Amino acid sequence: MIILKWLAFAVLVMVLCIVPMRMFVQSRSCPSNDMWPTILFGSEFMVERWSTIFGQLTRGDVVLFYPPKDEVPGIDDFSLSRLLGDLSGLPFFECRPVFIKRVIGLPGDKVEIKAGQGVYLNGEPLKEPYCMDIAQYSLARLQDIGGPVATGKFFTPYPDSTAPIVVPEGHLFVLGDKRNNSQDSHQLGFINKNRLVGRAWFAFEPDGIMPIRK
Repeated sequence: MIILKWLAFAVLVMVLCIVPMRMFVQSRSCPSNDMWPTILFGSEFMVERWSTIFGQLTRGDVVLFYPPKDEVPGIDDFSLSRLLGDLSGLPFFECRPVFIKRVIGLPGDKVEIKAGQGVYLNGEPLKEPYCMDIAQYSLARLQDIGGPVATGKFFTPYPDSTAPIVVPEGHLFVLGDKRNNSQDSHQLGFINKNRLVGRAWFAFEPDGIMPIRK
């Protein structure tokens, strides 16, 4: 019994020490190839969370977020294991799936995408040295946003809106660097900031630890 009590105490101390620390810094593996060539599928990288907690994100940052429930049904269902997984990212808790994309538009930005030309931000072409893939689709109005999701359905978040694509307060417009093979804001719409997990900080590459390219 004494051994079991000490074991339970040791586990409790570990959780109380590790979980708070990982609330601000986590290690993750890339869940998809949407960020090629910046981050490859399965590669390991560090995530810092203070930029998302304190609202310090800038254009070009690479962020992780929980996809909307239309993409992953049940993703917002509550459980204690899932809550601890969200806070710590530790694999022995239930961790919700995350998407990783690049911040293109901040609140107030007007976004337009021209097929074969690329992204236009507030009427000007956006320089994207990190991107080797030019979009082969066009977006000009909110009703243009949409596409197939994991459930097999065709999702159109703003089907009747002819308004231009202007990022609302509290949201982001995000895209994958692999522009023509990425489930991102061109299909899912704006991402609410309260779904953000953190910002990709640096990656573990064969040549060493490398900062995420902006």
